[in-house]
Amino acid sequence: MNILSEIDKEFNVISVLNFDDGIAKYKSNPIELVIVDFSVNENNQLFTEILKINPKQNTITLSDKIACCSTLGCQSCIENFNNKRLIKPVNAMQLHSLLNNFNCVECKYYNNFDHIETIMPDIVKRFIGCAYDTEKKIIQFKNNGYHTLQSMITLSSILDEHSVYYKFIDEFNVQIDTACI
Repeated sequence: MNILSEIDKEFNVISVLNFDDGIAKYKSNPIELVIVDFSVNENNQLFTEILKINPKQNTITLSDKIACCSTLGCQSCIENFNNKRLIKPVNAMQLHSLLNNFNCVECKYYNNFDHIETIMPDIVKRFIGCAYDTEKKIIQFKNNGYHTLQSMITLSSILDEHSVYYKFIDEFNVQIDTACI
């Protein structure tokens, strides 16, 4: 993770190699905050085990998935855990800000996974040459050939998965229909 090298300059960062290493280091070190990247499969198991040990452990979860990390939903997560979510890609400034203000901010995505249009700017930043006009509710793609087509297909799948109604205005613009969400 590239941003850890930036964060490591100001915070004491303990990296782990795998589940066993993570649990061993967690149990043997006083840990103020845990950052878990859900794109690594065994990190889900590590996250679950850490929360069994200490449900109120300060945690930041990183994921490219547009869903709550708790199967019981955002409200349960807020009531039972002390977790904040960042959607990848995460830049160093975004992570740094959350680290410095962890106890002062609510999870940015709290109850917004059901209102995907409110987090659309964070979703489209994952795609090359893609922007979101929040006023017009339009996703705009630049013509980057293969990358544009790949981005359109992936973004359409995300919108479909979350039952977001949309229509293609032209070959590079998609209108989100928030009235139907």
